[in-house]
Amino acid sequence: MIKLIVLIVLCTLFSAIIDISNKSRNSVRLTIKHDFVSKFIYSVVLISIVLFSAMRTKYNDTTAYTHAFTMTDISTISFKTLTEGYGGFKLLQQLIYKYISIDPQMLLLVVSVIVNVLFFSFIRKHCDYLESVFLYFIGTYLFSMAGMKQAIAMAISLVAIEKLINRKYIGFVFFILIAMLFHPYIVVLLVLPFISRRVWDRNVVFVLLLGIIAALNLDNVLEFAGLIGKDYDIEGFNNYTINPLRVVVEAIPIFVYALSLRKIRLNNNNEYVTLGLNMSLIRFVLIFLGLFWNPIYFARIGTYFSVLDMIVMPMVLNKPELRNEKLGSIVKCVYYPIMTVYFLLDITKLGAISITKDVFGHISFSDLFKLIGLV
Repeated sequence: MIKLIVLIVLCTLFSAIIDISNKSRNSVRLTIKHDFVSKFIYSVVLISIVLFSAMRTKYNDTTAYTHAFTMTDISTISFKTLTEGYGGFKLLQQLIYKYISIDPQMLLLVVSVIVNVLFFSFIRKHCDYLESVFLYFIGTYLFSMAGMKQAIAMAISLVAIEKLINRKYIGFVFFILIAMLFHPYIVVLLVLPFISRRVWDRNVVFVLLLGIIAALNLDNVLEFAGLIGKDYDIEGFNNYTINPLRVVVEAIPIFVYALSLRKIRLNNNNEYVTLGLNMSLIRFVLIFLGLFWNPIYFARIGTYFSVLDMIVMPMVLNKPELRNEKLGSIVKCVYYPIMTVYFLLDITKLGAISITKDVFGHISFSDLFKLIGLV
């Protein structure tokens, strides 16, 4: 895991150069567009994270995905596949297998490109601080190498969110439906139009009540989940638990936002921040409910509400008009070290895995060049 830590440190430091260049423009998108050094650094960072993910041979469910790819059936490639559970991902595998390569490493490369390009494009357009890159690394990035179908769905949901903020509701629904082809549980994001206008208002409370009602009627929820796609059996429910430490860490942003809530409501004019704040609260409640009821479904669904985390906390901690004046700087100095420690504890399974252990098993660059046909 040393390679991962080195990648995070170097990419975060390089992103700091873009942040410095951005001071005069106050727009990462314009800085990358007009400043050659920033554009070069952005490209290097993006290529690095794509290749690190694409060149792995293991980690979490990676081997399960690659093994399934080797058994891809291309005898009947049809758009009807999209009507099946996870049909989008199945069709993607078929197209890669038939038209690009039968090497399962190609699947990892294609998925890595899709997920990281969509996320980094979103960061480039809507984030102003290097902390966004860091939060992406310790959050979604590692997860994208574990749950590939869910990661693609999350990446596509960013396009849907952009449509929502621009009041293009048909486009929003369309891209959520596309995302559902890869992981159907992302249907829960259809609540976003109802919580996108004000921070922690009655609509958010209503959505939270729906979540609690769902927890109290778990049998019916699981029956519905089985209809739209089911990854787990009931045995897995009993063997899986949410780490209480995760709940504590998830509570920290909620506490920070609560301290600045009055200023945020008065001064915030960024709709992505508004939506992200509401999503953060919903995610925390879902994760908390997972302590008592079905942890897999609540934890996985809660993950969908984390896609804007990389925007919200940096904004709240850096914009004077949003943060609590007395505690803002202190929180900033404490929050990121806590997140770093939690990240290290998480990837080492609370110290059960050595930090020096290679859990990714990357292929060589010569193998990569062969894969993409350069040699």
